[in-house]
Parts: sequence; C-alpha cells; structure tokens
Amino acid sequence: SVYAFDADSVNQATPLWHVNLTAPGKRPVLNTDMTGACGGNYNNFLGQMGIVGTPVIDSGTKTLFVVSKSVDVTGNSGFVQYLHALDIRTGAERPNSPVLITAKTGGSGYDSQGGEITFNSQTANQRPGLMLLNGTVFIGFSSYCDWDPYHGWLLAYDTGTLRQKAVYNSTPDGKEGGIWMSGMAPAGDDSGNIYLATGNGTTDGQVNDTNPVNTGLSILKLTPSGNQLRVSSYFTPSNFQYLNDNDLDMGVIQVLLIPKTHLLVSGDKNGELFLVNRDTMGSFNPSSNQVIQRMPLTENSNLHASLAYYQGSSRTWLYTWSENTALTAFPFDGVNQDFNLGQSVAGPMGPYGQNGAFLSVSSNGTDDSTAILWASHAATGDAESTVDPGILRAFSATDVTRELWNSSQDPNDQPGDYAKFVPPTIANGKVYLATFSNQLVVYGLTTKSPDTCNTANIALNKPATASSIENGTLGPDNAFDGSLGTRWSSQFSDPQFISVDLGQEYNICQVSLEWERALGKDFSIQVSDDGIQWTTVQSIFGNNQAFNSIPMNARGRYVRMYGTARGTIYGYSLYEFEVFGKPALVPRFDSGPVVFPNPAQHFLHILKGMEDIMDVELIDLSGKTVERVENNGAEPQVDLPMSNLATGIYIARVRTQSRNYQFKILHVN
Repeated sequence: SVYAFDADSVNQATPLWHVNLTAPGKRPVLNTDMTGACGGNYNNFLGQMGIVGTPVIDSGTKTLFVVSKSVDVTGNSGFVQYLHALDIRTGAERPNSPVLITAKTGGSGYDSQGGEITFNSQTANQRPGLMLLNGTVFIGFSSYCDWDPYHGWLLAYDTGTLRQKAVYNSTPDGKEGGIWMSGMAPAGDDSGNIYLATGNGTTDGQVNDTNPVNTGLSILKLTPSGNQLRVSSYFTPSNFQYLNDNDLDMGVIQVLLIPKTHLLVSGDKNGELFLVNRDTMGSFNPSSNQVIQRMPLTENSNLHASLAYYQGSSRTWLYTWSENTALTAFPFDGVNQDFNLGQSVAGPMGPYGQNGAFLSVSSNGTDDSTAILWASHAATGDAESTVDPGILRAFSATDVTRELWNSSQDPNDQPGDYAKFVPPTIANGKVYLATFSNQLVVYGLTTKSPDTCNTANIALNKPATASSIENGTLGPDNAFDGSLGTRWSSQFSDPQFISVDLGQEYNICQVSLEWERALGKDFSIQVSDDGIQWTTVQSIFGNNQAFNSIPMNARGRYVRMYGTARGTIYGYSLYEFEVFGKPALVPRFDSGPVVFPNPAQHFLHILKGMEDIMDVELIDLSGKTVERVENNGAEPQVDLPMSNLATGIYIARVRTQSRNYQFKILHVN
C-alpha cells in the first residue's frame, strides 16, 4: 500500500489518500514465500513485503514511481512485479500504469535457456531505491539471502510511456552479482551516467579489461547506449576472490558521488571504503587496487549502512556509521582531492550485529551553526533478522562527538520499531521517520507551532490578471484553476506579473508556485489591499526549481508574482499559483461564523465569529450527516475533512452558543 499524508498538519492524521497495489486475484508476498532463501528460514524481512525499494517522485509531473510484488494466494506460484506510476495528488494510476516487469538478455549463465537469461520474479528482490534521471526510471534487483538462481538486474523505463528502454544484467554468463546497496538508490550525473555497486557473484577478473561481461563484486559506471547500458568504467578489488569466498563483497553500501568533483565513494563488507575517480575507476589489477584512496574502518564494520555528505563554510565532511564501529566523519581536502584520514573524527559507538545506522544531513546552506547529522538505527538488538526498538539521534555535523538530541531522552519521542535501510527525511523544519510500528513519526522544534500553514488553497478559481499573455489559450486564470494540465504564459520579456484577487483580506502564510520549464529566476511575491499599491513580502533570486514553496507572514486581499528576470529565453509560465492563509477578520458584535473556502476541496474551515463554535455538521442533500466535529468552544477554528466525500452540494450546519447557522457548500475534487 501507498499512503499520502499532509506533511505540515498535526491535526490531519488520516491519509489524504491510500491505494493498495496488490495485483488482482493475488496477495502480497510474505517472507515465508521465499522457501529457498537462507535454507528455508528467511527472516531478513518479517511478514508482508509487497513494496521494498524506496519510490521516487518526479516533481515536474507530480508522479510517484514504485514497484509492487504479488503472488497467488497459495504462495507457491504466480509471482509478479509491477511498476506503478501514481499521481501524487490523488493516488490514481497514470496512463499506461501499471506495467508488468519482465526482462531477457543473452547469456550462458547458470539458469540460461536457449542462450537467454530470463528475469525471475520470484527470486528477484527489488532492494535498492528507484532512481529518476533524464526522463527515465531505473530499477535495480538483487535476491533474498542469495537465493539462487538470481542476477543483478538494472531495468530502465520511460517515465511518460512506461516503455522499457534498456536492460542490464551484471552476470549474464555466470550467477548472482545482485544490486543491494543497503536499500539506497543508484547515483546519476549530469551526463546521464549511472553508478552502482554489485555484490558477490561471477567476476571476469581480467587485468584492465575494457569490456567486462560479468561484473559481480564491482563498482560500475553505466552509460546509456541505445537500448543498452554499457559499462564505461568499473572497479573490482584485487582480492575479489577472497571477498567473494568469505561473503565480504562490494555492493553492501551505496555509491556516493562527491559534488563538484569526479570522485565517488563506496565500500565492502571487509570494513573498507574506497575513493575512486569515477571516470577512470581502475578496472581490475590483481597486484593492487588502482584507486585514489583506501579508507579502512574496523574489521567487523560490514557497512550495512549509508553514507552522508556535508559541504560547510569551513570544511567538507563524509559520514558513515557502520555496525560494530563508531560514527566516523572524514574531512575532505578540496585541494588534494582526497580525505585527510589523520583528521577523521570518531563519535559514539552505535548498533551491533549486521545492521548499521542510516544518515541524513540538514542545514541552512553552508551555515555550519545550523548543520545537523541525523542518524536512525536500532536502539537495541541486531536488526538484521529481528524487529527491534529504534532511535533517532541528532549530532553536530561539524563535531560528531557532540550529540544534540535523541529520541530516547523523552518517552513521548520514542519512534517505535526501527525500520532498517531508511534514512530520515528532513523538510520544512521537520524530520520524518518511517517505522515498523505501522506509523510515520514526525519530529519538530517544540518552540514552533506544529501546524505551520495548513489551510486550503484560498486562490483557487479566484479572479486573476496578468501583465501579458503569450496567446489566448494561456491566460492568467489557468494558474488558479487547480489543474496542472493548463498554464499561464507571458510574453518573452521582463518584467512581467500575475496577480489574484482573494475577494477579502487574508493573513497569508504561504505561496506555492508550480512552474513550467519557463520559470522565473528572479521574482518577488507582493501583497496589496487595493491592487494598486503593492508591498514586497519575499524576493527570490537565482531560482532554478520547478516548484517553490514560499513561507511568509503577510496580510492583503491581492497577491502577485512580479518577475524581473526570466530563467529561459521564453516568458514566465506557471501551471499553478497557490495561496494559503486565513481570513483577516475582527468579529463585529453581531458577526456569525465565517466558512471558507467555497467551493471546498480537501477541507472546509469554519472560523468563529462573536460566539464560540459548539459543533459542526456536514449534511448531504438526502439529509444524512456525513461529517461531524464536536468543539464545545475549544478552538477558534474548526476544520472538516472533505477529501473522501463525493463531489456535490452539502449543507454545513454550525451551532454556536445561542444560534444555529446553515451554509450551502459546493465540494469539488
């Protein structure tokens, strides 16, 4: 299943939408269905595992790509995997979605038939996260506890048509070579190259081979070429046979590309990281590893963990926290283009067994005083094969010996059961953490309001004006119609503006802009009481993002985007211009409650007038109460959820201390 939640609202705990992706007539796959894995006792997962790899979102088209796996109800046959493309606003399948995942490639491997290797939906584990690059979704596969037969597969699909564009098999003339990387996704560069690491399996092991066929236990650079993914560079450790024989292979951790360099970092279960030139990785040499630098950890550092990176104002750091070792920060030397191992910093010891910590960094740009390294790991136990309590920890990103906070300091902050292979996500001043306790946990500063700005879009379908239009079909109203299928576009010159009349004064807390490719590079958000005199609230310079979420504290009836520099040779073009806020009303002596917006979409908001609100009912035209909220004067505003209701007309009945009010509401989806 996939769930969508309001990321800002603590008052909206129920999902905005929820879809189940189990194939018709089937059920989700269970760990007990992996009958040949780990000698028939597979427990790296427990229970259902219908979705494993982290989905990826195309912010431009508002599409989420995810892989689901199902099986016949008996669990003995009929294993299928599907790629789904979901509209993130509704959960609906996009055109051509879902598509059944299949693949074939030529080869003489141990499971070949007639010179072909066929993708095995049962043993193929969609372990790594999905990657989006240049209009293509890349999907990697490994196995379950080295359950044969399997290979490392990387499949490429067009984001628009979901047509399969390319197939790569890491061991077509051999076996195994899975893409694991502790659940992390492959990496990509601006030239369209893909970087990943493979685990134990067949390796050609020929000195400086420029065209390897079997690439198990290696770091790979793959370059798209027609319907192929070609190995354009690679690194195989000189002791690959020893690593293979002792299950100490590469491919256990992700490949991290160091920004603004031609370097990458990855590692093996032998407790060693490698700094590699990603253009000429070193291939294979039996006498020595042709890499830039070897970065040893401890003997039992098996690196079932993730890497993180921070470029601050004073230093640049690489972080890792493997199991059975200390949190370690390596300083990067930008002049020598390597790591200063003598100045590495060790923090506390962490998890043990066969599962390490998963890391993320947050900061306000390069401001070191705001830089935080977040770490999620099992608080106790070995999370490889058991479900254990989790802990979220915050460290200074410039001094990992200094712990700022952790979730065990307050019993109310404990996240529940630890979800392995899942780094924390940081956005909008909050930290989001997935768990195995059937809950998404959200952390924020206790000094801040939990709901930063959670109203409906108050600009929806309101009157709009613009300085110019490109043609008659691209008028300003298109930017306020709630559809990403229409847009406003200006003439190809500077300056330009687009504005909206909200109909009354509002206290405005946020503006969101959904740009077409012709985005604004430099622009301001302005407000006005009369549409003539404007006040600049926020100015944006050097924008290169297709989506801008702009927090603010402003008051006005009119809101406009005033652009002074275009990001392309074309005009300014907006799919959607959204405004969020609450009416700026001071109740009169006889004023009643204010109900907004109307039409309503996800929520209906009722703001108190002179008297406190006691309760609110939403009634359909048959007289049936479909929503009811008891308030008893507790809150000045009551919010009614409407996402799950059918489109149509409803009556909102509001009871105050001495009176009843009725409002006719149009609900739209």
